[in-house]
Amino acid sequence: MRLVVRSVGAPPSKRENDYAEKKFQRLSRLAGPVDNAEIVYREEKVGRRVDLVFQAAGRVHRATARDVDPLKAVDVVMDKVQAQLRKAHGRLTDHAPARGKREIADQPLGDHVLPGEAGHVVHTKTVSLRPMTLSEATLAFEASKLPMFPFHNVETSLPEVVYRRDTGGLGVMRLR
Repeated sequence: MRLVVRSVGAPPSKRENDYAEKKFQRLSRLAGPVDNAEIVYREEKVGRRVDLVFQAAGRVHRATARDVDPLKAVDVVMDKVQAQLRKAHGRLTDHAPARGKREIADQPLGDHVLPGEAGHVVHTKTVSLRPMTLSEATLAFEASKLPMFPFHNVETSLPEVVYRRDTGGLGVMRLR
């Protein structure tokens, strides 16, 4: 695999090319075998636009970023593609076939299982509530893959939970 660097307008400097190739080599370790890869620099009125397109494992990944500093634009593009790769990897592992059912009935009680609910609680997770507004929490919830998103609402000074309703849309639970 070889990274092809093109430009529309002013050609990128050797420093920009080397930087992009170095960053892409790190990214390709996460992507696996890469079939085709291309970075295109475009001169714009304010700064540069950097486009990255590459194909790995049968999927095409694309990202675009604009910045006055082309090295920063390359960083943003690589971060976007890295997020795409992580999301694609998550999809692959989410749909993996089940390895069989776990037996939990005869397990001894520990700190993570409540006595009244023995045999029903299979996992306990502790989260810290981050202070944020409701709109920030809904954006964070949409970005995460969590079934619900707990947070501390700075507007109401209450702990709240954002969740997806069965009928569609989002709901908010206010805890008192």
